[in-house]
Amino acid sequence: MKQKWFNKNPKKTLLISNILGLTVLILFSEILVRIFVPEIIPIGVSKNLFRYNVYGDTFANSKSTEAIAVGKKIYTDNNGFRIDPHTDYGYKKDKRSLFFVGDSMTFGYGVSAEKTFVEFINRNSPDYKIVNAAVLGYNLHDYRNFIDYYIIKNKAVENSSYVVMSLCLNDFNLDLLPKSDILRHQSQYTTKDVFLINKLKSIHIFFALNNFLRRTSRLYLFLKSLFEDTSARYFITDARLHNPDKKNYQEGLEILRYISEILSENRIKFKVILFPYEYQLRTNDHLTPQENLKNFFSQYHIEYIDLYDYLLNHIRDNKIEANKLFLYNDSTHFSEFGHQVISKYLLNNL
Repeated sequence: MKQKWFNKNPKKTLLISNILGLTVLILFSEILVRIFVPEIIPIGVSKNLFRYNVYGDTFANSKSTEAIAVGKKIYTDNNGFRIDPHTDYGYKKDKRSLFFVGDSMTFGYGVSAEKTFVEFINRNSPDYKIVNAAVLGYNLHDYRNFIDYYIIKNKAVENSSYVVMSLCLNDFNLDLLPKSDILRHQSQYTTKDVFLINKLKSIHIFFALNNFLRRTSRLYLFLKSLFEDTSARYFITDARLHNPDKKNYQEGLEILRYISEILSENRIKFKVILFPYEYQLRTNDHLTPQENLKNFFSQYHIEYIDLYDYLLNHIRDNKIEANKLFLYNDSTHFSEFGHQVISKYLLNNL
């Protein structure tokens, strides 16, 4: 009976055969990528990781929670700060607190807590209790809110004496949608974007499909890396935020100046870490945004650490590619190896 149906419907039979063959090929290719390119990790975040409107209109990590972010288990303490659950730092409870304030790079995007540079410094710093106060998706507006609503308010309780801000070029992106919308996977792109892929992401169905495939398919991420220089695209997009004529850029500088002043008034030390992009290290070029920031820091007597020269020398001395320091096809987030490389340097220069 089935034989007769196939014989009577050759076109449908061919279509079904092609669909089944393509499905098997995709599944087989997915398995091969997962086996032979294990450094590709799924991109997605548990909804329970966040709570909203905690520091003014700024969100924060959930308190005392266990979640998943970019394929790694995330644990937070009773303040919502990321911790390594296997390490007891009770002996540091009376130490002065050093807060790392930042976004996904400092949070340790795609890396287990014990492998992050923040935890390395915590294990090896005799003088401070290190707090990873970074949150995925933060920008300068959120840094200011966190410092106003938490650091200053709880200075005496937390014995706060030092704030280190990790600064990336995209921290000046102050025109984002409300963070609750972004973290619930609403597009932040517009049809005016110069990159075709960003224009497509402004269309809801493409944005949703892209998010689904990023979360579920290593094959999709592998194919994207073959056909697009994602690292270059992200750098170019973020570098455009650093136009001195743009309102948001000037607003970002004012936030930095305000943070420096409010911490100084409260006798809390402040230092900024400037992180380079993979594309900048790869090309040894396009350094104007960070150079402008360093000029600003010098003008307002803000201490800073620029990681660019150190990392460039490291990849040259060890004859490795710049992308080894970063996650697969990633522009800014350090790999476990990248965290390891910067850990000792930061410990010695804080």
